Amino acid sequence: MRMSWIGDCNRVYRSHYRSDDMKFEIKNRWTSKVQFTAEIDCDESTSISVKLGMAIKLAVKSGADLIGADLSHAYLIGADLIDANLIGANLIGANISGAYLSGADISHANLSGANISHAYLIDANLIGANISGANIIGADLSHAYLIGADLIDANLIGANLIGANISGAYLSGADISHANLSGANISRANLSGANISRANLSGADISHANLSGANISHAYLIGADLIGANISGANLSGADISHANISGANISRANLIGANLIGANISGANISGAYLSHADLSHAPIIENIHQNVFAAASQDGALDMSDWHTCETTHCRAGWAITLAGYAGKALEDKIGPAAAAAAIYIASDPKLERIPDFHCSNETAMADMKRLAELEARA
Repeated sequence: MRMSWIGDCNRVYRSHYRSDDMKFEIKNRWTSKVQFTAEIDCDESTSISVKLGMAIKLAVKSGADLIGADLSHAYLIGADLIDANLIGANLIGANISGAYLSGADISHANLSGANISHAYLIDANLIGANISGANIIGADLSHAYLIGADLIDANLIGANLIGANISGAYLSGADISHANLSGANISRANLSGANISRANLSGADISHANLSGANISHAYLIGADLIGANISGANLSGADISHANISGANISRANLIGANLIGANISGANISGAYLSHADLSHAPIIENIHQNVFAAASQDGALDMSDWHTCETTHCRAGWAITLAGYAGKALEDKIGPAAAAAAIYIASDPKLERIPDFHCSNETAMADMKRLAELEARA
């Protein structure tokens, strides 16, 4: 009598072969070659998904090779798949909710549309995996490897991604709200249009990532690295970006209303057209009646040249005039964070009700018309 792996609907165990046990084959997704045959104790009427799930648990327990296996739509709720080798496997539509996959290698696997909610994937390898549209609510992916993974439109609400490596991953349209990504590596990832509201990204590396049009409202980005990131058109209202490094980032047309920017490094950042009313930029100098004074200075013959920050002592662009009129403090701030960021900070500190940062890269005519408009509004206030 030969020995075989036996499974019933509730357990997996080592037993003698029984003639009434049902055989179930796991095949390769590409070649259809049988990779593992399980002896399962189950009714004929039991769904294929449950049978497949039982076979997978037996295969993992026995150390079978499931690389490239077809495991689509498997029922694996709460399954023990710790350290499983599922490289390149097809797990489309599988139900892995609450399963234990810590240390598992699921790299380059297809988990699109799968239910991975509340699963444990600590230190799991998901490099290059397709997880698009998957339900990953509340899952523990701390320190997992998701480099280059496809997470487009995935639901990661409340997920734990502390210390995870998501660099170069695709998360456009994903819902990462309330998730914890503190200390994570999200560099060069695509999060355009993603919902990252109220997420914790403190200390995360988000350098050169694409966050254009993303909802990052009320998120925590304390001390985060956003060097060279594209945050254009994003909603950062109420976000805490204190002590973050946003140097060289594109924040044009972004909504930073009520954001905390204390101690943030915004040198070289493009803040043109950004909404910064009530943002905390308490380190910036204040110019009384800034709009009237900047307009008066720039209206002199040859005093405005929008092609350069400072042409000479008497000729500056709009931003250059704001810095010049702020005196030594303005020059010191420019030296520290660059002309665009310094001028933006001075404008907001001087007029907290100003909703949008002026365009520092427009023509002389456009700049003069806008300066005149704001000066007149200020005079009537």
